[in-house]
Amino acid sequence: MLLAAEGNRHSGMPQRDFFASWGGAEKAPSALWCDMVAGISTPPNSFHEHASHPVSTIEVVTRGVLSVEYRGKTWVLRTGDAVFLAAGEYNRLNSGEDGCSKIFVAVTGFELETLVRSLFGKHIRFHPDPETFRRVLEIIARLTRLLNERESVPDVSAETFRLMMELSLSEPNGMPAELSEARNFLNAKLTEKHALSGLAGHLRLTEAHLVRLFKTNFQTTPSGFLIRLRMEKAAGLLETTSLSVKEIGSAVGYNSGLTFAREFKKHYGLLPMQFRRGSALKK
Repeated sequence: MLLAAEGNRHSGMPQRDFFASWGGAEKAPSALWCDMVAGISTPPNSFHEHASHPVSTIEVVTRGVLSVEYRGKTWVLRTGDAVFLAAGEYNRLNSGEDGCSKIFVAVTGFELETLVRSLFGKHIRFHPDPETFRRVLEIIARLTRLLNERESVPDVSAETFRLMMELSLSEPNGMPAELSEARNFLNAKLTEKHALSGLAGHLRLTEAHLVRLFKTNFQTTPSGFLIRLRMEKAAGLLETTSLSVKEIGSAVGYNSGLTFAREFKKHYGLLPMQFRRGSALKK
């Protein structure tokens, strides 16, 4: 066993696969910031223990099994799973018999707590589907490049928000089956108008129970969650197509390009064309 730092312990010698860090937000504190990104490979049956985690992190497993002791529970993460660990709390990470590889993203910012409550709620463990996991890795790759380039504070903040948004839309541990069905239903009909009564009827729930489920699990209403889904699809279209802002707005259910642009800026802090230009520069 090795003593890593006061209050921290670990066994085995982890291998650093990649690393990037930038204190670009120190002079002008950001609402949301990524301090560091690193890829780590740990040997079999090793652990890393924090008596008080120094910074909030998003841990993403890319190979093997990782057992996380946190808040009185043990969470078992497999390839593709992710977990959010808050600063100032005890945690212990244990690799399996075959070791594991993971990426950790250190996140800070004066709005972090508010965003965590809004996007994650009570959920800390996430199981993205393969397509979402691919996007998560792409965002992390862009963050790594931005931290190494040390040029754009706004871009780092925007990509950190996108990472949290992607995880918030993935399936959290223990999410009720009705919410999985609701998410799939809304995803398949993004351009349509949805009355609360219609969605509740489709799920065979009362309207009050449906709203309660969404607020408990996603900290938003069904209509607010639909907007999240629309904005995520719009961001993908801005990055991967040459469609106009009006065409993209129409593709995600907005008749007015101005209304779509206003809603997009609420979520990403950038107008659609600013977001597209930023994405083009990163390629």
